[in-house]
Parts: sequence; structure tokens; C-alpha cells
Amino acid sequence: MNDRIELDIEQLIPPESFDEAAVAARAQIEGSGDKGNAKWAKALSALGGAKIASAISEQLKSKDLLAAFMEGWAKSPAFKAYKDQSKHAPGKPEIVKLGSFKQELTYNPELSLSAAGMSSPPIGMTIALKAEFDSVEVTIMDAHLTEIGGGSCKIAVDFKVGEVKLFTKSTPLEFKLMDRKKLPEPGIGIT
Repeated sequence: MNDRIELDIEQLIPPESFDEAAVAARAQIEGSGDKGNAKWAKALSALGGAKIASAISEQLKSKDLLAAFMEGWAKSPAFKAYKDQSKHAPGKPEIVKLGSFKQELTYNPELSLSAAGMSSPPIGMTIALKAEFDSVEVTIMDAHLTEIGGGSCKIAVDFKVGEVKLFTKSTPLEFKLMDRKKLPEPGIGIT
């Protein structure tokens, strides 16, 4: 298993949606009411969707989705009982099998143009990742998620610029989680 599920935005969202994002971003800048933004809006139109896709990818490429999803699991009430050392001996790993479940992560990248020391107003975007996990195993030790393995994950996406919904992926991408992945010590703490 690759130890990461990386967010390849161009794999999840088709190129024409980024072209639509450029149009929506231009409208967002033009609609801000500042007359000086007309030049930024025009410059944004010249860039097109490929540059927007590249800029978003650059912001999100460092994200490890698996770790981000696990941080969400660590906040789940289902794991709170593993903080009780009277029921869960320190230093002893326990494997918990999670059945099928759904989870959502939301990223809000902001883009802006810059030239001659000036910047455009930020362009707000929302990327909502909708994951459906199947039969994942998690190892818990000392109130930390320490290892994951087994199962698979299907990820779909919603993409918006401002309040304009541009794309919903109805056919999710599937990632296999077959091998076990040990997290850097001490793991992700259960909160």
C-alpha cells in the first residue's frame, strides 16, 4: 500500500470544471464592488482553468487524506472508551474492526493573483471529499490510533467557487487499504 492517499485534484475533477471555476472566480472578483478589480478579473480570464487546477493542486498536494480521515476518527465517540486505562491496559495494542461508514473532509483553498507587488482579492473555493470506507482495521494503543489496514475507500467530490457549485463526482474513485500502515509514534491521539 502507498502510505498516503494523496489528493490528486485533477484526477477527481474534470478539466472543464476548472474552466467553469475560472468563469465563477471572475464573477466573484467582479461582484466584489471594487472597480479596481476589473483588471484582476480580466487577468483571471486569460489564465483559464488549467492554471487554477495547478494552483489548487499545489496547495493540496501535501495533504495525506488517510491521516486526515484518521484525525476525524480520533474525535469519534466510538473511540472515547479507549482512553480509559482501567479497561485498556497501557502498552497493549488492540485491533478494532470498523464496518462500512461514511466520512466527509472539506478543504477551502484560496487563490489570488499577484503582479507588481499587488494582489487580487482572494477567490474562495470549497472541495468537499465524501469517502465511503469498507471494513477498515485500526490498532489502538495508549489512547492513540497507531496503525491502519485492510479494506478500501471510495472518494467522491463536490467542487464550488464561492457559492457556485461546479461539479459533483457521482462515480467515486477507489483506493485500496490492503497493507497495514504504522503511524509515526505515538500515533493520533484520541480526543
